[in-house]
Amino acid sequence: MTQAFGLFLVLFVTESLVDKTGKFLVTLKKQSSHTVAAIEKAPEQLFDYQKAVLEVESAAKANPEVAQAMQKLTAAAKAEPNPKLAEILAMPNW
Repeated sequence: MTQAFGLFLVLFVTESLVDKTGKFLVTLKKQSSHTVAAIEKAPEQLFDYQKAVLEVESAAKANPEVAQAMQKLTAAAKAEPNPKLAEILAMPNW
C-alpha cells in the first residue's frame, strides 16, 4: 500500500483527524480538484482508489504544498491512538 492510498483510508477512519484531513483536501483541491470531488463522493459512489492514489502522488510530486499537507496528515495519523488506524499503518509499504 502506498502512502497516498493509506491517506484515503485515514479519511474515513477517525474523526480526530478531521482538521488535518480538511487542510489536506483544500490543498489538494488547488492542484487536482477532480480528485477531491471523487474523494468526497466516495462513500456514495464507486471510487477508483488506484487512479486517485496515482493522482494524489502526482500532485504531491508536482506541488510542494500538497506534499507538505500529505506529510502533516500522515504524521497526525501515525500519532492517532485509534486501533483500526494502527492496523492500517502497520500494513506493508506504509
